Amino acid sequence: MLCDFSNQIRKVRPKWEPKLVVTDFSLAYLHAVSMALNEIPLDDYINRKDDMLVGDKVDKDPATVLFVCTGHFLHFVRKYMRQNTLNQEAVFMQCTHLVN
Repeated sequence: MLCDFSNQIRKVRPKWEPKLVVTDFSLAYLHAVSMALNEIPLDDYINRKDDMLVGDKVDKDPATVLFVCTGHFLHFVRKYMRQNTLNQEAVFMQCTHLVN
């Protein structure tokens, strides 16, 4: 569906590339957006962005930035911590101390 959407727009505006796409923490959505708009798999997108951050030369920078909604990301972290941490209060105190 997303590929079809981008193909329909590119029929009218061949060089159309959104600057930013916001999605939730679904790997399926992230992969679909990366394939549809950047035309590369998600793992290649992540590796290219990592190479850019550490200063390595990148052949072509993906034009569309994939952005994970922080609310969804924090919900994922909270759920993980709740399931995998014995002393949740101590972890919470450490995290709030790091923020302040």
